[in-house]
Amino acid sequence: MSSDALLFGVLTHHGLPYWTLAMISGFAHTIYTLIVLFIVFGLVERLGFCGISVWRSLCGSVAEHESSLLPLPVPTPTVCVQLPMYNERAVAARSIGAACSLRWPREAFEVQVLDDSTDRLVAALVDETAAAWRARGVRCSVIRRERRDGYKAGALELGRKRTSAEFLAMFDADFVPDDDFLHRTVPRFYSRAGEPLGDLALVQGQWAHLNALDSLLTLSQSLSLDDHHAAQMVWRSAIVGFVNFTGTAGVWRASAIEAAGGWRAASLVEDCELSFRILFAGYRTAFAEVPVPAELPATVEAYRAQQRRWTFGWAQLIRLHGRQLICGYRCAALKKARSPP
Repeated sequence: MSSDALLFGVLTHHGLPYWTLAMISGFAHTIYTLIVLFIVFGLVERLGFCGISVWRSLCGSVAEHESSLLPLPVPTPTVCVQLPMYNERAVAARSIGAACSLRWPREAFEVQVLDDSTDRLVAALVDETAAAWRARGVRCSVIRRERRDGYKAGALELGRKRTSAEFLAMFDADFVPDDDFLHRTVPRFYSRAGEPLGDLALVQGQWAHLNALDSLLTLSQSLSLDDHHAAQMVWRSAIVGFVNFTGTAGVWRASAIEAAGGWRAASLVEDCELSFRILFAGYRTAFAEVPVPAELPATVEAYRAQQRRWTFGWAQLIRLHGRQLICGYRCAALKKARSPP
């Protein structure tokens, strides 16, 4: 007996009308189909990742190091590092120190601390740390607002309007980039001949973890995020030509953000919302296997809050751009695979 016949037999035995049975059967088949599609898509991504890895091995190149081999463009492009933070007492000084320690010609480098702290002690710590780095020759400014309009998106938009830098690197306060991060990401916006790749809007770095082994909770998070970055983003970057910004550990072309309309607080996941507008504007984005360590949520409450924010934000995003993505976006589903020229 088939599963459909068995299901109808059980439900009919309980006296349910035919139309109700049809609805239940249709719902069950829809769920089953979605699960199968999810599994198939996951397998395609991972097989694609394996294929890309084999291709790289056969070509005798390792993409992670390709940008390190490229010389800096001439003239050196200007870079502004933006650090949005809010009452980050525990990590503010470390975050500012890591940003100011990034290697880049100082005449083409600046750091913006976008501090929305309401705690006076934290604000004083931020000011003191920024002043110490200015004394060491780093252009490090602290930007504050009277009101937190737009939250993180509002802070990033204000900072963007106060700099003329060609590229904007962004890090959340708990991320600690290595000092060679800019040298391994910014050159990807240029060809080997030094010509700008004008259609490339974003280079997204890879998340790494400072506290992955602290507990089963952090270990499980690290495994999930490693799969997302090491497998899914590599495949999407190479084959589709698009990865969404994860809100941190990335470098943006400033003119691309301007062309897409700037930062907006239309969704709790303002990073992904901007990524979609960038896609609709005709740009591509890329993933770089350049790890940037950060701290994972260490408590169940913090983890739940993070997941709740991401889930609700993506629901807002689908409401905002889902129809345009499915019906109005006149672009090939898959773009040509692009390796660095």
